[in-house]
Amino acid sequence: MKAILFLAALMPAVGPQSARPVDAPIVDVFAATSWQPPAPVPVPVPAAPLQAAPPAPPSAPPLPFRFLGRYRDGEQQLAMLAGGDKLYLVAPGDTIEGTYRVDRVAGPAIALTYLPLMLTQTLATGDPG
Repeated sequence: MKAILFLAALMPAVGPQSARPVDAPIVDVFAATSWQPPAPVPVPVPAAPLQAAPPAPPSAPPLPFRFLGRYRDGEQQLAMLAGGDKLYLVAPGDTIEGTYRVDRVAGPAIALTYLPLMLTQTLATGDPG
């Protein structure tokens, strides 16, 4: 029995007094290490002020007409156009509802000018002339 007491005296005490303090850092002795220098810290670059794109030039709306046909009345070339539920019989120089002017009725297209912007548009006729 004396031998057991002697061995017990040599062993370290086990209990709360031998525990590691709670605030002690935990060290990983097998952590990976690198000999590379640390990566440089990126410097924030101030963003350039955004330049507003110049506004697009005004454009005419799509033509509201469909080509129905064409015929000749003496020396004058006339075109028949449908716009919505209306039928228009037009010749060069005519104005349609104060918005479009007929410039040319010849060849494979009819030339119209959108009067508010003075932009020329063409309406394909689908025939060579």
